[in-house]
Amino acid sequence: MLGLSKSFHADTITNVIDEDTLTIQPYVYRLDSSAILLKQPTSEKERLIFSDSKLNYKQSVEQKPGLVDAFFEWLSKKLFGHASFKNKVLARRIIYWSIASVALIIMIVLLRRSEWVSLVKPKSKATGFNFNDLNEDLDTINFNARIEEAEALGDYRLAIRWQYLKCLYELDKKGQISFANYKTTINYLYELKTEAVRDGFKEVSKVYEYIWYGEFKITAAHYSQHVLSFNTFHQLIYAQG
Repeated sequence: MLGLSKSFHADTITNVIDEDTLTIQPYVYRLDSSAILLKQPTSEKERLIFSDSKLNYKQSVEQKPGLVDAFFEWLSKKLFGHASFKNKVLARRIIYWSIASVALIIMIVLLRRSEWVSLVKPKSKATGFNFNDLNEDLDTINFNARIEEAEALGDYRLAIRWQYLKCLYELDKKGQISFANYKTTINYLYELKTEAVRDGFKEVSKVYEYIWYGEFKITAAHYSQHVLSFNTFHQLIYAQG
């Protein structure tokens, strides 16, 4: 397309001050009146130009799935029969939650084996209700000898403690409780299933807690009365078979 625009030729005069001579001189502005020519290529010319392979920047790249995508596609086929987008997303969630669950279990196990568990579950203090101060294996203790030794020294309070610990040892051997240093009387009462044994255990526990935890000094006569309660409970334990 050929376009021709007409314009007029004119001069615009403006006064300009000459700073050197301080005289006013005219300055002439001239307008461009030349013709503007526009060229438009034909459709055929455009097709020939843009069909050049050097100008073809569009490339078709085949996208291949990576190892992770290939794994989830295989897994979704195994789990659901076909690898649709929804199934692959579900397979991803199953894997992620499984990994998170395993990691959480491992973390809990490691924490339970470390000292950091005390931040969540403080260590039980050695009180009259538990045996955290006991560093011996129960199987290596001769309870009768310990009881006789305390009786000979007149330490009836210590003798009562050995009597009570002997009861716990016998209950553990009979499978009625699971002995642990940190456990208290309440823990063992929950473990006992037989009502008769539970009542007998309450009786000897009351004696032990009153004398040992209360730090009361007892005489030989009082000790003999309490020993009857422990002997009766020993017989009850063995009567259970």
